[in-house]
Amino acid sequence: LKRLLFENNMRSTDLARELGMPGPTVHRIVTGKSTRPYKSSLETIAKYFNLSISDLIGDENIPVTTVNKFHISAKNVTTKVVRFVDWQYLQPIKNYSGLEPELLVHNLSDKGFVLEMLDHSMEPLFQKGSSLIFDPEVPVVDRNYILVKLRGLDTYLFRQLLVDGNNKFIKALNLDISSNSMYLLKEDDKVVAKLVENRTKLL
Repeated sequence: LKRLLFENNMRSTDLARELGMPGPTVHRIVTGKSTRPYKSSLETIAKYFNLSISDLIGDENIPVTTVNKFHISAKNVTTKVVRFVDWQYLQPIKNYSGLEPELLVHNLSDKGFVLEMLDHSMEPLFQKGSSLIFDPEVPVVDRNYILVKLRGLDTYLFRQLLVDGNNKFIKALNLDISSNSMYLLKEDDKVVAKLVENRTKLL
């Protein structure tokens, strides 16, 4: 369910409003605090995303082409192999030590690329070791997750974008560091790409 919300750029409060369900109920289901949710609640959520309850609770893998509630038709899906790149130069890694040197990705522009999440700054949503798929061609809006290059920084940062009027901020999600992680973007700072998919590393 967290993945579904992320793919559709929604929060649990947004989903509760769409479904007409109590916010706390949806929040407990999303966070896993509700270990035995009512079947009627699961049916309502699954129907909204055009999935079965088995898909929703993880008995079945959700195909990438059906994650979005607007139904991306399979005949309109393009697939390509994308290699991992390094954080400093965004150039392909020749000797990648991970499990997969490249990924099969759907509906990504020719400028898309993959990074491995190297730290805990964006937990709990983005775990260390996850594969982050970015596309510079996709427009960026408030609350998107982005790759940004700050002036004078030797590498890139993965952060959430927050827009307040004409001001743009970036922040980390990890509560251990988020209180000091809000940063106002300046003119010389560059938003490089939007995160379009996150693939969690399976242990």
